[in-house]
Amino acid sequence: MPKLMVTGGRRLQGKIKISGAKNAVLPQMAASLLTREKVTLTNVPNITDVRDMKSTLEAYGVAVEPDDWNKFDGTLELQADSPTSSLPSINVRTDIRASFLVFGPLLARTGEAEVYKPGGCDIQKEPRKVDYHIQAMNNMSVQEKPSIEETNISVKMEMENGLKPAAITFKKSSVGATETAMMAASLVEGDTVIRHAAIEPEIYDLAKMLEKMGAKININENVEIAEDDLTDFVVHDFQRIQRGYEDMVKKLNKCGAKLQIPDDARDGHHGGAGAF
Repeated sequence: MPKLMVTGGRRLQGKIKISGAKNAVLPQMAASLLTREKVTLTNVPNITDVRDMKSTLEAYGVAVEPDDWNKFDGTLELQADSPTSSLPSINVRTDIRASFLVFGPLLARTGEAEVYKPGGCDIQKEPRKVDYHIQAMNNMSVQEKPSIEETNISVKMEMENGLKPAAITFKKSSVGATETAMMAASLVEGDTVIRHAAIEPEIYDLAKMLEKMGAKININENVEIAEDDLTDFVVHDFQRIQRGYEDMVKKLNKCGAKLQIPDDARDGHHGGAGAF
């Protein structure tokens, strides 16, 4: 087996910039679909997943700058002025899990969504299951049985009468499904409760972004979205988000979000080096 031998003897020191976390930036990019206003993200990592997510959003009508990736400097500007919900070319399909996060925002914004299922990883070769995402949107549908077509590679869902507040209970926590429900519920007037919601760091970062979009958020264990004074977005215990509705489509403030969560893997590698 090949070995890499490192002979030290000198103390490592200096400064290095830690990029924002992939798991934080991808759902925030998807959240740009919630508003017509321009969304600015900074400290974005220059990685393939971000470029793939950029292509996915552009296929749904989101303008993403810089258009030329060679000019990328860690800042993205996204504007979903008139998003489309039609299934893009198969060439746009990507293996990244986060590509499916456009599902909830598109349904909330346009009333329909046709999205490719994300591909599998090295361990899971088959397309990843999206049952919890579909469950959350079914729970929030005004129609008792919304139109849904599911194939091996895609999901199409239509809600003629839009979304309503709902109580959503996942059998087990799912980061992606929690993010889908949070984003969709942000455009629904009323109280939405999510039980067994995920509370990973990227959930907090997504909540911070929604706060910059005009909401007031605090997260503990569960996520509940509730209407109080029609302005606040507050999260209480038991993984719930409690939120007031103020027609986020029309009245969202311009959003500027900075990724606060460092990339765990990169941070760990650099931290390990600094420990010697």
